[in-house]
Amino acid sequence: MRRRYVVSLTLLTFATVIACKKPSSESEGAGSASDERERAARETGEAADALRDYAYAQKEEFVLSATREIAELTREMERLKAEADHSAGAARADAEAKLELLKAKLAAAQAEVDEAKAATAANWQSVQDRYKKLRTDLRASVRDMRVWLSETIKP
Repeated sequence: MRRRYVVSLTLLTFATVIACKKPSSESEGAGSASDERERAARETGEAADALRDYAYAQKEEFVLSATREIAELTREMERLKAEADHSAGAARADAEAKLELLKAKLAAAQAEVDEAKAATAANWQSVQDRYKKLRTDLRASVRDMRVWLSETIKP
């Protein structure tokens, strides 16, 4: 992750230096200034492409991390299910319904990880963004379930 920031900062610095570089002589005129702007825009685009390629190169690390995270959330959900099994009546029915929603969200996150494994450089960023959104929602749901159980099933 630290390398990613260093590479980003380096590319951004490079693009800024290129864009701010003054012409070597004042006699080059307006044509030269537009050439410089075009060159700067092209080099900035190349820097952005390099950054996107670097992010895609980190795909294996992302998939491994996401897989571990899903396994951890699955264990947490099983622990919550065990707690919910100690409830009775309406509380148990509510807990089972909430756990089914958690299972569906977990399955969606797993499907997104599977899609990330097959992602190309072209769709990598969108796959990553969708997974991060699902992960945030899933974590919040697990936290809410934990709170709900602690309030509903008093020790």
